This record gives sequence, C-alpha cells and structure tokens, in this order.
Amino acid sequence: MSDYFRSGASEVKSIAVLFPFTWSVHRPHTVIGKAIGNAMNMGTTLAVYATLCRETGRPFAFPGSAAQWSELTDMTDAGQLARQLLWAAETEAAHDQAFNIVNGDVFRWQWMWARIAKWFGLEAAPFDGTPQPLGQQMADDAALFSDEQNMFAATVAYALPQGSRTLLDRIADPSPNGNDALDRMHVHFGPGGKDPEAFAVFMATFAETLAADPALLRVRLHLPEAYDNAAPAPPAPDVTHTVPPERERLAILDLTFATPLARRRFFASDKFVRTVDDQKQHIGYVTAFAVSGMYTYVRDKELTLAGLRGSRPAQLIEQLGTVNQTAEDVRHLMLTGTLD
Repeated sequence: MSDYFRSGASEVKSIAVLFPFTWSVHRPHTVIGKAIGNAMNMGTTLAVYATLCRETGRPFAFPGSAAQWSELTDMTDAGQLARQLLWAAETEAAHDQAFNIVNGDVFRWQWMWARIAKWFGLEAAPFDGTPQPLGQQMADDAALFSDEQNMFAATVAYALPQGSRTLLDRIADPSPNGNDALDRMHVHFGPGGKDPEAFAVFMATFAETLAADPALLRVRLHLPEAYDNAAPAPPAPDVTHTVPPERERLAILDLTFATPLARRRFFASDKFVRTVDDQKQHIGYVTAFAVSGMYTYVRDKELTLAGLRGSRPAQLIEQLGTVNQTAEDVRHLMLTGTLD
C-alpha cells in the first residue's frame, strides 16, 4: 500500500479520535464494474481504449508487462466492493478495521485479452513482451476525446435559463486560473424516486443554509430546469439524449472551504447534522467530486485570459509574467484573427 493511502488512513484515524464517527479501510485489487461517476475503473479504461482502437484502426495491443501478461491476477467487482462498504458501515464488529477485498477468481491476461478484443469486434495484437503503457499510446488522442460521437453513447445538456445562483463568494481572486490552494468540491444531487419539485425547493433552501455558515467561502447553486426527453439536447447526432425519470431533475452545489479540516469540522457540526433528516426526505442520491484546479473562462459576460487563450496557456502566461501576451492588440488578434 502506497504512502498516499497510508497517510490518508492515518488522517482518518486521527480525526476519528476528535469526532464521534467510526471508520473502515478497504483495500481492493483492480476495480472493475459499473460505478457511476468514477473513472478509476478497469472496465471503463479498457472500453475507451478498445473503442479508440476500433474507430482508428490501430492495433489492440496489451499495455502491460510480460509478467502481467503471463502471471495470475485478480479483480475486485465494484458491486462487491460497494456491498462490503455498506456491510462495514452497518456492522458494529467491522468498525475501525481494515479489510482486503477481491472477487476470489483469478485469470491470466494472455487468456483474457483475446476475449476482450472479440467482445469489441477487434483482433488482439500479438504481444512480444514489450510494455506499451496506455499513457503513451493515447497521449495524442485529446481530439478524439473532444468528439462525443467517437466516445459516448449518450449525452444530455440541462437548461439553465435563469443562470446559476452565487449565494456566497468570499474568495479574493474573482477569476482563478490554475492549481487550487483552497478546498473545493462539486456535489451532484438528484431526487431519485422522491418528489422532484419538492427536491428543487429544498435544494434552494439547503444552499441558503450552507451559505449562512462562516465555514463556507463560496456557495454556488446550479439548479437547471427539469430535463425534457421530448426536446433532447445538445444537438449532436448519433448519440442518445434521454434520461430516466429519476434523473430529470438535478442540482449541483459548488462548495469551497479554506482547508480540508474546515470542511470536515463543518460536516461534523451540529448545524449540518440538523439538516440530515431533511436531506434524507428530499435527496435520492448524491455524488461528490473534488476540484484540484480552477479556471475561469467568462466573468461578467467577458472572456477571461483562460477563455481567450485556453486554461493551460493562460496559467503559463500568469506564472511567467508575460505581460505582452495580455496586451489589447493581442486580445484583438485572438478575438478577430486580424491586427486591424
């Protein structure tokens, strides 16, 4: 287990001494299986790689080493892992413990690779023992990822005709562009099988409650209109634009804290705990995403430096202090394509 995971587990244990919660550590092998909102999944990785190979005609080459090709390995099913997590949370004897978890069945990639290829209508390329990491194979595939028809079977766009609500913003930099020093998270909520209209009303009130707490530096609510399957969006061909009833409504909260400790103290506070029953009544599912970088493309209806030049070039311009790249004539050139 890497130092990253050891330090994370140690931090959880130390905080548990201060707050009334239990913990458990779960150590899967390579995770595979349906897991919405999590791209760290062998199934997703292989599916994307196989799709690129099929659409571009490149060989479906095993990316690993000779040892990985020929030796026994195993996997951890995402559903099995989820069941263990639930069991550990609800079973007193499992509290404050660490667990390993694998499916228990083993295989060799030299046997599996051809079967994966067949599933995607491909021929498996011969393996000569030379590793071909996917990071190298797919380094120049950004353009393919930007074309949704190559990669996705479904995509939807929710309408925000009234825009988003910024209930609180105490962050000094109005247009951040780069790695983030604050603790930010985007949290996606949905009503699931609960009343969608009551869900929307609750989320507006819930956001106001969060914004009233001094622990929060920023609270922004995105509450789009209910998605209409009869008027699908966006206008892209050859992909599905429908959602199941439980996903017609959603809400996204953009939350910022000064530090992870401030965040954890807030979620352990009496004020937040008092909202839990109402959350259970109105929220059917929730998924949180940590934010490692912030890039502002439009501010007050004007393109920012990142919006004009792209996030990474803008970050480099700021770090190097290249003032000439922010001059008005350069901006005019980027907007119009001419120097006139």
